[in-house]
Amino acid sequence: MQRNSLLSLLFIAILCLCACSDNTSSANSDAKTHKLKVAVMAKSSEMARWKRSAEWALENMEKAQGGLDQKVELQLEFKNQDDADFDEYMEMVAGDSDYVAIVGPTRSDKAYRMAELLQKSTKPILSPKASNVECQRFFANMPNLWNLVENDFMLIESAFSHLASSFASLFMNELELTLLAPSSELNGGLVSSYVDWIGFMAEEFGLKIDRIFLYNDEAELRMLTQTYLERKKPYSVLLFEPYDDKMALAFDDELYQQDVASQGGIRVVCSSNFVSDSIVKNLHYDFYRGFDLYARPESGFAQAYHEHFGEDILNGEAHFVDALYILAYAATYSVSSGLELNESIRAVLGGRDGTGGDWMIAGMHENFMSLQNGRLPDLTGVSSSWTFQDRDNSVSGSVYRGWNIADHKYVTNDFTSNDDSKHSINPEENWLDFFKADVDTSFFEYADSNISYNDVSKHWALLVAASSGWANYRFQADIFAIYQKLKKMGYDDDHIIVIAEDDLVDHERNLYPGELFIRLDGDNVYEKGVVDYKLSYVKASDLGNILRGNSSDKLSKVLRAKSTDNVFVFWSGHGMPGYLNFGNDKISYEQIISLVKQIPHRKVLVAVEACYSGGLGETAEKEDVSGIVFLTAASPYETSKADERNEEMGVYLTNRFTRGFTELLDETPDATLRDMYIEIASKISGSHVQLYNMNHYGNIYKEKLDEFFVVK
Repeated sequence: MQRNSLLSLLFIAILCLCACSDNTSSANSDAKTHKLKVAVMAKSSEMARWKRSAEWALENMEKAQGGLDQKVELQLEFKNQDDADFDEYMEMVAGDSDYVAIVGPTRSDKAYRMAELLQKSTKPILSPKASNVECQRFFANMPNLWNLVENDFMLIESAFSHLASSFASLFMNELELTLLAPSSELNGGLVSSYVDWIGFMAEEFGLKIDRIFLYNDEAELRMLTQTYLERKKPYSVLLFEPYDDKMALAFDDELYQQDVASQGGIRVVCSSNFVSDSIVKNLHYDFYRGFDLYARPESGFAQAYHEHFGEDILNGEAHFVDALYILAYAATYSVSSGLELNESIRAVLGGRDGTGGDWMIAGMHENFMSLQNGRLPDLTGVSSSWTFQDRDNSVSGSVYRGWNIADHKYVTNDFTSNDDSKHSINPEENWLDFFKADVDTSFFEYADSNISYNDVSKHWALLVAASSGWANYRFQADIFAIYQKLKKMGYDDDHIIVIAEDDLVDHERNLYPGELFIRLDGDNVYEKGVVDYKLSYVKASDLGNILRGNSSDKLSKVLRAKSTDNVFVFWSGHGMPGYLNFGNDKISYEQIISLVKQIPHRKVLVAVEACYSGGLGETAEKEDVSGIVFLTAASPYETSKADERNEEMGVYLTNRFTRGFTELLDETPDATLRDMYIEIASKISGSHVQLYNMNHYGNIYKEKLDEFFVVK
């Protein structure tokens, strides 16, 4: 049935491609053509495919603009990112105003360098393939970087979903996973996303990890491959991430040298870096499986591509074509609106004025006409729906193809996506189909399956800015921002306790007396009279009475929570291994856990913005702490990071963790705790957000934020 639908779509697509050109190519001798010089950066193994795809796309654009008064022409300059002078080329392009935009580079370490060079520029970078989590996270707030692919988290989840569905009978008991990935030294200083996330995924999917191997060069890759073959067990699976085509072929050659075919072969699941013509045409073995970036099946692009070129698209080609379409549309709207190109991209991608045409000639003609007339239709691409997240300019959904190899070709098995693609499966849902019974009990395999809660009665919040002074502006600003969120979500003032020194609004260095901001272009978050206790007034020993509800002459306002109530604690300040600062005092992790345990509660969410705050979560997991979950800005071994600096005032306005947290509350206040963690952790650069004590809390696939933040 699905095959017939796709064939019908292909037939219609070909008819449109053939029939529409006559309708849209009438000449207009008075038309003005606006030429844009664009640098395209790709690997040597991608170059031939990308050039022919570009030629096809530009030809269709030219036909689609037939009869229009204003036309745009993309003048593409291709550069091989494997060239020895590539770094110098990137510097040249960054500083040369003749280049109005950049497409690529496709490898994340090179894309990282390109983004660094243009951080203070408005020149747009359209990134079709660079998906390293750390790279996207580091430049999450860069307004001129447009990621046309999600970060690697979705791809890794697809790989684990594949393991779940392919080896379901072995999965929970015998299957073990080994990762073979490039070191950060080889990877241009970037930690492999697989290295970064395999621990989380292994716990989430109940998978055992045998070993993580990191290689620096080909010799080490071959040596580690031999080591794996010597120690692998009968139900072992190797997850392989090649740094480049050379490493992929070296791995295959080493398996050939070791004659693994005579031993029955091995199970290998490969990253998208394993996908290129130069790899698949030169392999000794065909037992590899993996995933790569693909077009949305319902777009019909892959079928039309095959009809046009006689072979299938490969990793990221659809995203490259989308980059060209986006630039052409944005350039057209820039002419009619007068906006800079980058702001025009933002406007075009955010357009919702009616449904736009498709990617074929007639549809593009309709889109060009609308944009030239100042209208912004809702456009979709061939790789995604072109729905971008406001906070980081990253597409919110990608499609991945699952493949195997036959006759030196990649053969499509299925598609995974969270982009609501009709012909794709959601990897998380796919896993749930196999392990629903276990997921229904908890996030981890050994969680308490008997955790249950009565209905919530009331909501309480304690907000603590644990550091004071002008240099610590961000910690107090964060607390006031959280206060505003709680008020907006329905909290009453008598259910919120705010502890802050409140010494900033009238400070001599404050250029905006009476106001505080967490964004350079944001709204004032300060409200007079909401601070219940100055930090210097409250001692660490007073916190216990506030949390337990013990009022006194000194502490007139306390949390009066009961066992049917939910409590939210947000703590923002400095921390060191083993303790958190509280003004001039220090409170050990053990003391804090003891205090939190004393809160009468149904559920408690403790969010901590502090360096080394993951240590608090680790301490909680050693205690018997029921119904309390901890979200920390950093692991036990790293600092958290400030964000958004006001150079005039010489201070950071907020922290990256708080920024991600508040933006999540704005966008999806009803997210599950699992989605909350993924969304914040994958977007924050410089530290690793952590979630602790889930085993004593419940199923974070079901438990939602709205229990704390949407007060009914």
